[in-house]
Amino acid sequence: MREPVAPAPRRSHYALLALGFAAFTVYGSLVPFRFHARGASDALDAFAWVLANRVAVEARGDALANVLLGVPLGFLALAALRADRPGRLATWLVAVALLPLCTLFAAAVEFSQLFTLTRTCSATDIVAQSLGSALGLAAWLVAGGWVTRRLRAAWADPRLGGRPGQRVVAYCFAAALLQMMPLDIDTSPGDLYRRLRDGEAAAEQWAPSAVAVAALFLPVGLLLAAVPSRGGGLGAFGLGLALVAATEASQLVVSRHARVSDVLAGAAAVAVGRVVARPAWRRCRNFRQRCAKDTSISRRTPSEAVS
Repeated sequence: MREPVAPAPRRSHYALLALGFAAFTVYGSLVPFRFHARGASDALDAFAWVLANRVAVEARGDALANVLLGVPLGFLALAALRADRPGRLATWLVAVALLPLCTLFAAAVEFSQLFTLTRTCSATDIVAQSLGSALGLAAWLVAGGWVTRRLRAAWADPRLGGRPGQRVVAYCFAAALLQMMPLDIDTSPGDLYRRLRDGEAAAEQWAPSAVAVAALFLPVGLLLAAVPSRGGGLGAFGLGLALVAATEASQLVVSRHARVSDVLAGAAAVAVGRVVARPAWRRCRNFRQRCAKDTSISRRTPSEAVS
């Protein structure tokens, strides 16, 4: 008899998230991908100079951003290797072994910036990302098991709506990530203030932006209609308001403008999608049966929810 499969998130999920976040780090460090040729010996000499001379903290916001960039990577990497595995000492040894690997990854990313025209290689960024990775590793050692149990309980919670609700969560995550593209992170307080001040300044651009945001978040309403819950269009509008406001606020740190008009357009699209699609979902007998099955499974305990 096969051993029961652990509910999500499992080590495989953590591994995919770790790889995805590593890719996110590389992308955010190299965007807008304006490269130039450079000899290997020249690049190595330049990197050695950076390690010896560029160690001062020039911008606290950038240093903090790099620390925060390293935290999820350390946490997810250790979770991918040690989730659901016994042995406290073994987990500590794996964490100790992972820290230099995280530092090596940070150094490789910074080294690659020597081949770009718009990015600056800095030893401070390597130290900051390594510190963040150490904090992430420590966070898993202290609370990794607890976090995993809470995530599993939340994922199986009937209030999430079974698989239809999980699809809503997955799409919301993808939409939020798309809203933050091209992930050109900028945490300068002055730039944040200017983007917040000028977000509504270009009046001629608000309509195309609002239409694009509405189109992006309309599927949230369509998927939300499949969740066996009450609340109607008003509840969907409130959920959309919170979701779109959060994604618009996140744009302030990725060199994009946040607009109130986009928030209202996105929330309205979520409400419209939910109201329009709800009758169609109710008339679908296969959907009703599947939804009832998903919800009944989600009422079980996390360990019972997996066959």
